[in-house]
Formats: sequence, structure tokens, C-alpha cells
Amino acid sequence: INPGNSGGPLIDRNGTLVGINTFIVTSGGGSEGLGFASPEPIVRFVYHELKEHGIVAQVTIGAHAQSITPALAAGLKLPQDWGVIISDIDQGSPAATAGLQAKDVVTTMDGLRVDSLPKYTAFLYVHKRDTPIRMEVLRDGKPVTVSVTPVNAPPAVDNLSDLINPKRDLIAALGIFVIDLKHSVVGAMLNLRSDNGVLVAGVMGGEPATAADLGVGDVIRAVNGQPLDDSQQLRQILGGLKPGDAVVLEVERQSVLQYVAFEME
Repeated sequence: INPGNSGGPLIDRNGTLVGINTFIVTSGGGSEGLGFASPEPIVRFVYHELKEHGIVAQVTIGAHAQSITPALAAGLKLPQDWGVIISDIDQGSPAATAGLQAKDVVTTMDGLRVDSLPKYTAFLYVHKRDTPIRMEVLRDGKPVTVSVTPVNAPPAVDNLSDLINPKRDLIAALGIFVIDLKHSVVGAMLNLRSDNGVLVAGVMGGEPATAADLGVGDVIRAVNGQPLDDSQQLRQILGGLKPGDAVVLEVERQSVLQYVAFEME
């Protein structure tokens, strides 16, 4: 893998895609060393998710896992000193409903052996949406089988960009990407005060985003005193303004309401 190869295909001698090249570890700075690639199953899964839905939704079962170390295994008297252990279960989560418990040692997911935390994460990531995962765990040294159905993970402010559809969500006049809160579960997931308006999910670099002084996670509730329902209304209001016109946005920012004022460019 040389500079410029990242993102290119990794193929075998038959021309079959094995993965997508990502980076290389090399001591000499050249193409000799260890090359790394995103595996074909993940590439295929992401491709189909993007093609069908436009995004790759993150999922969760509400179970927090970590790697088993020899010290951890010795202290907890686990049956193995490698693999993955469940350290905590979210109350009311799919994992709790399925009967998973803290200190369960995960052995298989969908019949595939889980011997590391990356494998656990990968199996959860590429699992078919809206279908249960068959998990086998060791509990007090005894095998237990559970069936748990993942749900969409609540978005965090730092990954709201994953929810953006660039063609649909761009507000070019402000240089921002937004998500309508009306009829959306995003507001509840982020514990927002606002039910209506638009949530800033992404900001373009430079003007006009700099002039508008908006950041990811802000909620635009009103424009020049006019309550805002959705992004279409925001586009209509902005479209009726001329360069130099004053704009005052009522914004919810970190649960506090404040005004953001600027002039249209």
C-alpha cells in the first residue's frame, strides 16, 4: 500500500474483492510493512445499507462489553483468560429483556466464535437489522443461550453527521445541515427541550456558517421571532431575505435558549 492507495480495493489473484485498503505500518516509509484493510463483509454490509437507507445506523443491545485479561480472569475466577465479558447492562435494554447479565462471558454470536472485543463489535455492527442475535455465554462456567434484538443507538452530538442526507438536509444560505425535529425521535434521544424546529447536524467550513455562529447540536427554534416548524419553512424565510438584512435566530444550545444575530450575506 503506497500513498494514495487508501480507499482502493484489495483483491486476490482472481480479482475478487477482499477488502478496502486503509493504512500501512512501515518502518522505512515505503510500501514494505503491514497493510490493513476493512474486510469484505463489512464493505458489503455498508454498501447495501447506504444504497437502501442512505446511512448506516448504529445499533445497540444495551450491554457493555470489555476484553478479558489474565488479571481480570484470575480476579473474577473466569473459565478463560481471553475473550469478552459483559461488564454492565442498561436497565430496560434489549440485553436486559433477553436475560443477559453482568459477568457473562460471550462465546458466540450468530454461531460465530467471539474471541476478542473487535469481533464482538464487528458481529454486532454487521448483524441484519431488526432480527435477533443468538448469543451463547458462559455464566458461572455454565453455557447459556439468549436471543437479543438490537435497536438503533441514540445519536450523540459528535456523530449527528451520520444522520445527514447531504442533498436533502443542506441549508445553503447558512452553510449548515439540519434534521427536522417534528415527527423525529432525535430530540427525545438527545433530551432536547425543543419539540419543533431544526437541529444542526453538520456545519460547512468557512462562510456563511462562520457568520451565522451555529454549531452542531444547536436547535433553531425561531427566525426573527417567527416560530419554526421545519427545514422547508427555514428555507422559505431565508429565501425572502436580502444581503444585509438582519437575522435573529432563537437557538437552544446546551439546554439554554439564546439569540444568535447576524446579517445575511
